Amino acid sequence: MKIGKIVSVTGGTGFVGAALCRKLLRSGYQPRIITRSHPQERAEGMQYAVTDYDNIESLENAFSESEYIIHVAAALFGRSKEEFEKANVENTKNIVAALSSMDKKPKKVIYISSLAAGGPTQNPEKPRTEEIKENPVSCYGETKLRGEEKIKKLSPEIKYVILRPPIVYGKRDKGFHKIAEMVKRGVMVNAGGNAFFSFIYLDDLVEVIQTALVEKNLLGNTYYVCENSIYRWKTFIELLAQEMGVKMPLMLNMPPAMLHIAGHLSELITGILGKAAVFNRDKAREASAGHWIAYSGKWERDTNWKGWTPLKRALKKHLKKIQIDLNPSRKINSRSFTNIRRNIVTGI
Repeated sequence: MKIGKIVSVTGGTGFVGAALCRKLLRSGYQPRIITRSHPQERAEGMQYAVTDYDNIESLENAFSESEYIIHVAAALFGRSKEEFEKANVENTKNIVAALSSMDKKPKKVIYISSLAAGGPTQNPEKPRTEEIKENPVSCYGETKLRGEEKIKKLSPEIKYVILRPPIVYGKRDKGFHKIAEMVKRGVMVNAGGNAFFSFIYLDDLVEVIQTALVEKNLLGNTYYVCENSIYRWKTFIELLAQEMGVKMPLMLNMPPAMLHIAGHLSELITGILGKAAVFNRDKAREASAGHWIAYSGKWERDTNWKGWTPLKRALKKHLKKIQIDLNPSRKINSRSFTNIRRNIVTGI
């Protein structure tokens, strides 16, 4: 049986990585999941390579014979800057060192960064674009940006593309389920306040990554990738409550100082329970920092992108019971950001 081109994926068992590997397999590639330990269950058709991110030789062995590398693995939640530093900077540095020293180098590396590397914006009429200087406000954002800098130091023979998605949502999203648990309890912090957010549907992000693999005119570039509509966070919560058949939870608007205290308490409690601190001091800083929005016009131009899955359609696909008309709070277009106010929907 002929094996397709090997695409090694770090974080291949995670929310984005697993969906990506399934898509690659369907498209004729041979996905290789780079992991720290042998999984209890192996997905059909996948290769697995166990590695030590602190060991260059181990990484070289894991990536051997790979045509492409997709670096998805990252620390999204942490209790200290050191945790983010280790996962998002040092591990990326070691991957770069390993790939650059290999005799048979991969052709291309796709690095999955984040909107957090660019930072928020204070003006909802001016979403982040690639021309705006980065200004991360969290440890996560700072270390993802430094991870980008490490990727740019790859051996010249290895080409790269950097992608900066915002909030990713879709099937098998554990973060989404954690939020649903909070909704069920009936009380939730409105961490975003009146801020606007950009989103990208998981299926769209997977398609974006695969496009970056094959397109040749993207090399050496960084791209924001997202649906070009922006929404209030409250929309997600209202939809969840209706789908679950529960009342809209009490939304507590908290000042930044209280958010910071809540994040610290969450770290302490989840630490005792041995769980991930999904809400922490780092996320508290992000929550009170402004609007988390971006414009993906550069990606659309360079790839002739045919369109994004709107939030309304994607949620209807996965939340069948919802009987609500979900409209974008604001629609971004390439001609004028100043006309956005015409499209404001203040609430649903």
